[in-house]
Amino acid sequence: VTDLPVSTGLKIVDMSVRLSLARWSSVSAAVRGRKRSVTSLRAASLDPAAVETLDLSGSKDFVCTNMVCAKFNSVCVCKLAKWLFQTGPALVNLRFLNASGNNLDVIPDPVWSLTTLESLDLSNNRLTEIPRELANLTNLRHLNLSNNCLDTMPEALGHMSKSLVVSLDGNPL
Repeated sequence: VTDLPVSTGLKIVDMSVRLSLARWSSVSAAVRGRKRSVTSLRAASLDPAAVETLDLSGSKDFVCTNMVCAKFNSVCVCKLAKWLFQTGPALVNLRFLNASGNNLDVIPDPVWSLTTLESLDLSNNRLTEIPRELANLTNLRHLNLSNNCLDTMPEALGHMSKSLVVSLDGNPL
């Protein structure tokens, strides 16, 4: 990342160096100097409109506490799905979502309604497919699908912006 005076508001990212979402988010937030970054659904619930970065990488928020769920005490997306259904419309400033490293095999449908997202990190999970609803994320500029179980190119990528940077390494494509 090239250092620029904060007053310019410009960000230059050297794509030859892979930046983690957390690093990219902190650089971006430092340049903009506004909004906040949170690492749990509980913290994001306090003021969802102020959340710009939601870093749920390796999060305990994905461990199911619903006793009637078949995945009770295991990784599950039911808690995230319910939370996004209730809170999603208030996440008007959410730009970065990191759900990497959670062993997820599916992404809950409400994620595909987060149209303000610019960066989505779903790396290091167990995803086998990405739904066509990905194309709903019209502001998306960075999508990290590295190290999943994708054996075909997500169809939705054909309907996305040409400026979208996609990472697919570590998949059996």
